[in-house]
Amino acid sequence: MTDRPPTSAIVLAGGRSRRLGQDKALLDLGQGPLLVHTVALASQLCPDVVVVTDLPGRYRHLELEVRWSCDRVPGAGPLAGLEAGLQAAQHDFALLLACDYPFLDPRLLGYMLARPRDYETLVPLWEGRWHPLQAVYARSCLPVIQEALSKGERRMEAILSRLRLRAVTPQEIGLIDPRGLSLFNLNTPQDLARARSLLAQRAQGG
Repeated sequence: MTDRPPTSAIVLAGGRSRRLGQDKALLDLGQGPLLVHTVALASQLCPDVVVVTDLPGRYRHLELEVRWSCDRVPGAGPLAGLEAGLQAAQHDFALLLACDYPFLDPRLLGYMLARPRDYETLVPLWEGRWHPLQAVYARSCLPVIQEALSKGERRMEAILSRLRLRAVTPQEIGLIDPRGLSLFNLNTPQDLARARSLLAQRAQGG
């Protein structure tokens, strides 16, 4: 740990993975199940780790040393997971990580955690896309999140315009991760094939 402010970590292990066709959290790409890999990285950066899942008990066999939380609004997607995680968080800010990023970069995450906390959310922007599932949120975001959920909103992007947002710019990201691989996530079988190809290249020194 560094002298940056203590931060909770929220790891999202919910979702139906309909497009991928299998549970992302249990997917093993050579580093153990993605949930285990993500929790291990989060634990290096944050003293408090909360795993949010919509089905309690699904991952208990992994024996993770974390606290568990469940969605208040089942089936409402990552926005509900963020709400549950922030409510359970021990600190005023939390690093949110979905468990489907196979190339998370601790250097980029550490850089984000060290930024001055003059925001309600700090979100990477890469190739014209926001990445709200690998971002930092203040607990003060909760009223905005809860209002969105009460209106049936499910998209993470829907709350960004209502929060005091700071971007992690492409220039900042590029200095640490020039290819932006840490922001590549798994949604489809094609994504999974690409991830396996990239890992194979890494293993061969590519």
